[in-house]
Amino acid sequence: MNASPAFYAAGGRAYALCRMTTRSMEPVIAEGELVLVEKLGGRPPAPGDLLLMPPLPETGLSFVHRLVAAVEDGGRRLLVTKGDGRAYLDPPELWAPEPAVLGRVVMVRRRGVWLSVEGLPARLAARAAAALFAALHPRGAGERLPRLNAAVGRLLAATLAARPFAWPAGLEAP
Repeated sequence: MNASPAFYAAGGRAYALCRMTTRSMEPVIAEGELVLVEKLGGRPPAPGDLLLMPPLPETGLSFVHRLVAAVEDGGRRLLVTKGDGRAYLDPPELWAPEPAVLGRVVMVRRRGVWLSVEGLPARLAARAAAALFAALHPRGAGERLPRLNAAVGRLLAATLAARPFAWPAGLEAP
């Protein structure tokens, strides 16, 4: 991902284009695919959202992971994330306060077509996956989690592919 993606205004909102540079979100977002990120606005992040997180200190690169839960830490609300292609939740040092989050992924470009991650089937599947990962992680799901991860990832990718999305008015499509 970009270190600090440039956001462009369109229709009263701000968007950025980013390219996935890792496999951490496969099969929902494959390495090399473009994502359209909307800057967070009126709707706070919800479990299941794909968030563009702040740059990592060691690489200077931002990353996209799914919001699984929020935890309170010293009066701050920290967002707990997980890559769909990863077996475990992100470590606590990657959890970020909501104001630090750069944006929410709204579309993925796959095989030349822009696909929504905001449609009802995708949102319901994403929220269910987030709840499942949050519930299983503290209990030490062990070796079952990678297989479950793969099955949930295929379900999420299928709901994504089923929802073509209109390009935001006023924003030039690449």
